[in-house]
Amino acid sequence: MQDEFIKDLIDGKYKDYKSCYQKSKKLKIDLSKNYISIIIEQLNEEIKLINYRDTINKIFSSRELFFGMKNANRLICLYHINSSDEKSKELLYRDLNEIINLLENFITDSKFICGVSNKSNLLYNIQSSYFESLKALEIGKYIFPNEQIITFNQLGPFSLFRVEFFQDGVLNYEATEFENLNGHPDREELLHTLRVFLNNNSNYNLAAEELFVHSNTVRYRINKIQQICSIDLNDSTERLKIQLILKFWK
Repeated sequence: MQDEFIKDLIDGKYKDYKSCYQKSKKLKIDLSKNYISIIIEQLNEEIKLINYRDTINKIFSSRELFFGMKNANRLICLYHINSSDEKSKELLYRDLNEIINLLENFITDSKFICGVSNKSNLLYNIQSSYFESLKALEIGKYIFPNEQIITFNQLGPFSLFRVEFFQDGVLNYEATEFENLNGHPDREELLHTLRVFLNNNSNYNLAAEELFVHSNTVRYRINKIQQICSIDLNDSTERLKIQLILKFWK
């Protein structure tokens, strides 16, 4: 019944408090609270989470969330949180790390990742939060391959793209924009500075702190790479394009 209820929630079946009241009452779920959506996926195809339902129930029972099985290896979790409260977010990350560690300890050879929504909503409005967690999971696999917990906020501008964009060729992109750097003695230093600069939202001071250099040094390097490569980082479209290329180009 819980699986069916969560499926109906993420499918947008319930439009208001009254329409989902009876099922939530039977499941002892508080409709007055706000929840975020978390998708937990198990990556080893030889393992089926559905065979470990009792173990999962025990792990989740002491936490302020409830879950349903989306398919054999994917859980949809709805977690009560006050999204504006930093302490609540800290508890969320602590809980997720504990849950993943417990799942991987109990289920031999399993490997888990999860996507977390930014929005918190009342249950009958949870669909938009679900879509955020789905994007965090599916796009996060490509841009944060070493992370186990990926939030929608972490995607930044990549949240604007469909997952197919990452599946269909970006990873094999030939970065002709940087051909002029080939053989340049400062090539690696300039590219590293550019990555750090863009990762810090084009903020010279933050990039300088991360690189342990003066902000004027960052400014000099960024101007230099723009001149060599004929790129314009003041153009928001071109800046996003360069950020995408750098994320996947080796």
